[in-house]
Amino acid sequence: MHIGLTIPTKNRVDKVRRLIESVKSSLKPNSHIVHFCLAINILDPSIKKYILLSREFQCNNIKFHFTYLSCWKGLASAFNSICKNLPKEVETITMFGDDMILPQSQDVFDKVEDFLIRQCAPHHIGVIWFNDDTPYNFSNRNPIAINGFVHRNWYEALGFFVPEEFIGDYSDNWLSDIARAINKYQIVRTIKIPHLHCTFNPLEADTTASEKLSFEKKTKYAASVVWKKQLQLMPNIVRKLNNYMVHYGK
Repeated sequence: MHIGLTIPTKNRVDKVRRLIESVKSSLKPNSHIVHFCLAINILDPSIKKYILLSREFQCNNIKFHFTYLSCWKGLASAFNSICKNLPKEVETITMFGDDMILPQSQDVFDKVEDFLIRQCAPHHIGVIWFNDDTPYNFSNRNPIAINGFVHRNWYEALGFFVPEEFIGDYSDNWLSDIARAINKYQIVRTIKIPHLHCTFNPLEADTTASEKLSFEKKTKYAASVVWKKQLQLMPNIVRKLNNYMVHYGK
């Protein structure tokens, strides 16, 4: 299976390296092919370093693709921009952070393939997510899809991965709510995906995190307000996905 890890990133070459190494360390030869799909601002001073990093790790089952952003419009916009340029061979995609690692990548991708490719056949519409190893998520009875995987048909059905209005947080809340509304989801609590978020790991704090918060403050982004507005639009999204599943292949 071809997996696309969609990753907006800026000036975090070392963190992306850490993620790549974690995938490579547990990925079996001749198994899945992982596509690191990076969204990078054209003004990022680290662009050349990202390119050199891709050349260092490019191999039979690790590929790299770059989407260059002329300006930063928020997380959702970056994820959607990556999806517009998604290679045809990529079957499943996920919203991923450059502050995550995947030491159990083989197990994760096997689960994704089983659920989205086999259990959700023939339309492959659904969401699967794993234990996000942060204090605020899996202590919750209803964990959100911080690392949610979908099939590319999700993007084909809706025309976007997640709504552009989500400049910052709550894309994962939305993804979880839609998955539950169409009753096509799987939560894997037994596999942890370490998430070294700077909120819980002060040593991970950097200028990129500060710039993200400043941008959201400047644009007066109110995550909960946008989320509530999107909840009102949820019936339309659910209807689109249900229609896609009913009419798929006809």
